[in-house]
Parts: sequence; structure tokens; C-alpha cells
Amino acid sequence: YCLFGCHSELTRAIQHGNTIKSKVVLMSLRFPISLHASWLTAASLLNFNGWAAITAVSFEKMLALATFSAYAAAALGGYLTLNTRDAGIGFTFAWALMALADKTSNNSDVKDFMGLVAVKALGLTERYLSYIVAVITLGSLTSFDKVIEIEKVAR
Repeated sequence: YCLFGCHSELTRAIQHGNTIKSKVVLMSLRFPISLHASWLTAASLLNFNGWAAITAVSFEKMLALATFSAYAAAALGGYLTLNTRDAGIGFTFAWALMALADKTSNNSDVKDFMGLVAVKALGLTERYLSYIVAVITLGSLTSFDKVIEIEKVAR
């Protein structure tokens, strides 16, 4: 929460910056914060699956929780991207989902218990959610254009 608060303050400073140079400097400060905040948030949601695995819930519940956490990560990633208009956030969530999809599809520890079809379907769902977040993120890239427009209007 604190990292996104810092992100919000830097975003406000970017919007009120007087020169393109100041905006670029502030954006370069904001990028690692958005990357870190997004990765921590996505990883927390997606690691919920690890918690389910060590609590020895049934395989059906584990699969349901894994599916839910992937959808929750995609929804939160899309929401934060649109709300902050920061493409770094969306691309980080998409990257986390894609990494999870790769692990689920190719290196899952539960294939023997849940079945190959269920695990492959979960991996495919995670991959498609990654694509959806990436498309939402690409749509939010107009924010940088708005920063430049504000600069042109200010002149």
C-alpha cells in the first residue's frame, strides 16, 4: 500500500512538472516503484496457491484457489493499470501471470494428482489472462501522450 502511495505522489508530481526534463526524471523514479509494488502485489496473490498446497486442502479446492488467484491477479492488474495509467504496473502483472503459466504448464508438481488436462487448462487460463492484462496495458499507454500534451498546452 505504501509503495502505491509513493507511486501516486510521483504521478501527481509528474502531472504538475514544469518541464519535460522534470517529467522524465520523475518517471524514471516512478518506474522501479511501480515495478516493485506490482510484483509484490501479484506475487502475493499468486502465492496464495502455495499456502493452499501446504495446508493440505483437497486437490479440487487447490485447483479452484489457483484459478481464483489467477483471475484476481488479472483483475487487480487491469484495475491498477487503468486507475494509475501506468503501463509498468500492467506489464508487471502480465509478466507474473505469464511466468506462472509457464511453470504451471511445464513444471507443475501436481500433474500426477490433478491430471494433465486440468493442469494444462489452468496454465492456458493463466496465459490468456496475461494476454488480457497486456492488452489493457497497451490501451493505457495514452497516459504518456497526455503528459506530453499537458507540456505543449503549458507552453
